[in-house]
Amino acid sequence: MISLSISVDSPSNLPRSPALEVIRYEELLRGIVEFQDGIPSDMVRFSRLQVPRLPSADKHTEPDVHEDFLAINRVLAPWYATHGIMKLDLLFHTHRYMHHIVLLHSVYFGLVDVIRYLFDKGLFFMTHYPHVDLAAFNNQLRLLPFLNHVGCRGTSKAIDAAAQRGHLEVIQWLGENRLDGASELALVGAAANNHLDVVLFLHENRRDG
Repeated sequence: MISLSISVDSPSNLPRSPALEVIRYEELLRGIVEFQDGIPSDMVRFSRLQVPRLPSADKHTEPDVHEDFLAINRVLAPWYATHGIMKLDLLFHTHRYMHHIVLLHSVYFGLVDVIRYLFDKGLFFMTHYPHVDLAAFNNQLRLLPFLNHVGCRGTSKAIDAAAQRGHLEVIQWLGENRLDGASELALVGAAANNHLDVVLFLHENRRDG
């Protein structure tokens, strides 16, 4: 820990300079001291984050996907609790890959304020992975109407993933409001994970697969 107990009473015979004047303002000096290699101290932890693994329609269970997002959440959640969205611009400036991680994390956990910020900044569509599929995977039912309204992409993997994880209401909403359909993996995944209510619904309502 660097001590900031620096005397500001410079001898009168010393020339005045901007560098010496900085020392007179403790908050400004503290901000300079806390800046490490161009990265603010509260953002150094983001350097260790990696893009999470994303759902694949070829698997019946995907625990690694949720674990990856939980690891990101352990870093982002307390940071949001302290700063909200006020420092996202700076975060994206110091860690240029973080906008992708923040985007995926916000959809996965349904963080409406972050999603609104990304949308307003023109960053919300900067991902190759379909937003609707990711929201469906983690049961973000309340987010689906917004994603649908703004024209977010979705595929048959949305219902496939929701079925695999037992999200019946998500499946019902997707079936009523979108035309992406489903594949045979929806029924197989639901059965493999013992989601009998989903199996029954799909059996009674499936149109393809």
